[in-house]
Amino acid sequence: MKIIISEDKFIKTIKKLYQEEGFVEASNTLGIGKIKLAQILGIPIKGDDFYNMDEATAYMFTPELVKMNKEYKNCILSYNELVVKWVCFWDNNGEELDTLSYSTPYYAGNSTPVQTDYLTSTEGEGSYESRNDDESYESFDNPDGFSNVDKLIEWFESVYLPTTYKVIKNHYDLLLPKYERMKSEG
Repeated sequence: MKIIISEDKFIKTIKKLYQEEGFVEASNTLGIGKIKLAQILGIPIKGDDFYNMDEATAYMFTPELVKMNKEYKNCILSYNELVVKWVCFWDNNGEELDTLSYSTPYYAGNSTPVQTDYLTSTEGEGSYESRNDDESYESFDNPDGFSNVDKLIEWFESVYLPTTYKVIKNHYDLLLPKYERMKSEG
């Protein structure tokens, strides 16, 4: 038996579920991603992480945004346990190095912190840990919200990714002399 439903009726059903159960529950019940649901509903996206049941915040979309952008320049991104991890690979005169950084949009309210914890030789030559180093932490401001999810995607790809990369590259440039000094001291 086939069930035929018009697109209008389908969208009305989705909107009703959203109004009755909230954004997250509607996404879970329907089994569709949050980005797709927000596109269907055409709802605005809040910037902060405090929300009512029927609202969507930028933070809710982070896992899907990272899946859409797993690589950026010389970095690999992953999402795990509420944070975005950046592993970036660098060439230092033939020696392969990598940095481990964390940067999650809206993790600190309306800002994005960027923390680089390690600069490591991929060849086992050494590692510089920078966790307590103020030079390896920065943050940048985020918009208060977006008119729709497509604007959030645009911001993620045109602002978040390049800005975070620039900060991590700056961390690398600051940590490299410390790594080289540590390596030469044995």
